[in-house]
Amino acid sequence: MRVFVACFVDAATADRLAKTLRPLPGMRQVPPENLHLTLHFLGNVARSRNADVIALAESLGGKPVRSRVRSVTGFPAASRARTVVALLDEPPEWQVWHDALVASWPTKAAERQFLPHITLGRSRDGVVVPETTGLEALSVQLLPPSAYESRTLPEGACYRRLDGETVG
Repeated sequence: MRVFVACFVDAATADRLAKTLRPLPGMRQVPPENLHLTLHFLGNVARSRNADVIALAESLGGKPVRSRVRSVTGFPAASRARTVVALLDEPPEWQVWHDALVASWPTKAAERQFLPHITLGRSRDGVVVPETTGLEALSVQLLPPSAYESRTLPEGACYRRLDGETVG
């Protein structure tokens, strides 16, 4: 199963993000209950290792974290974005958490620079992300880090906390 450690956005923040963001033509908006900041993608992990992954996430001693949207842009570029993201101001604990996760569970994905963001939408053909979206400086509240399974379905991604609690 595909596993990652993340801080999901709390319900009030998810609602604000969904109401403030105007979907761009050609963009499929991420459902509010799926909005999160990925700290580390662990990749394919056997179900027999669930307890190890849960313990890893709990070892961070995480707490809820407040941040602000620094800007909204797109990957690979704002002029032809296949992924629309909210870049976040980086509280120091995120980098510490990320580094601890990578040290404990190294992966190929960890070779990329850690860039704290929340994915807001996706596009097959690419969209142009405007310079101003109304989300800049919006306050966001993120829940403590937890371990999740990611399943890709035709209608989009579906996430499940490994400890069995409800996502979102």
